[in-house]
Amino acid sequence: ISLVLPLSATVLAAAIAIAVDRHLLFDYFWMCETVLLPSFSRMINLPLERTFWNLLVLAHIPLRVLSLFLYYAKFSSSSISLNRSFLTSLSMLLFLIAGTLDLTFLSLLTVVGERESGILHMVLFICFILSTVSYMSAHLLLSIRCGVRGAKELFSVRLRLFLFFLLIFSVLLLTISFYLFQEYCVAHSYSTFACLEYCTIAMILIYHSTALIDLDFTIKVVNLGAD
Repeated sequence: ISLVLPLSATVLAAAIAIAVDRHLLFDYFWMCETVLLPSFSRMINLPLERTFWNLLVLAHIPLRVLSLFLYYAKFSSSSISLNRSFLTSLSMLLFLIAGTLDLTFLSLLTVVGERESGILHMVLFICFILSTVSYMSAHLLLSIRCGVRGAKELFSVRLRLFLFFLLIFSVLLLTISFYLFQEYCVAHSYSTFACLEYCTIAMILIYHSTALIDLDFTIKVVNLGAD
């Protein structure tokens, strides 16, 4: 459920924006050029889209908190059995702090949109990305040191590594394109920024969806003896 809610919020907000508020989002003039594609932040700033986005994203936060502590308990248990090192302990602390900040900034980013304060929304977005990258870094390191025990876990780690570096690349290009638009108004730089924002959101959602790979669907039957 913690994965379905934000995914539904993203798809629903985008679908409503395209179907209902298309005239407010495409081919409008802003600052110095005609914007061909809207940023996702602009989509969820519209009243109808924002209602569904806020409701679904904020509803999934408690479930993400539970997921965070379940992962922490899993890594803690595995690290004890493997003689926990200083690096592992430090990674677990970073995992807990960055995971908490990630959810905090996501909640604030959801509540404080461009309508309330464009600058504050941008600052919160930067803080969210930084905390997300820190969380993923700690999660990856702990997954490698504590969780790789078979083919499924190995595939999970490799997929996360690929998504992580793809996210870093996307954020880097996103930052450059936004800077080029703000400072030099380079043609199509804002539309490029919007596309990269879509990619960044998709990478984050897919990364969190890899938690499904970690689920153990094995049914264990315990025989307590004859009656």
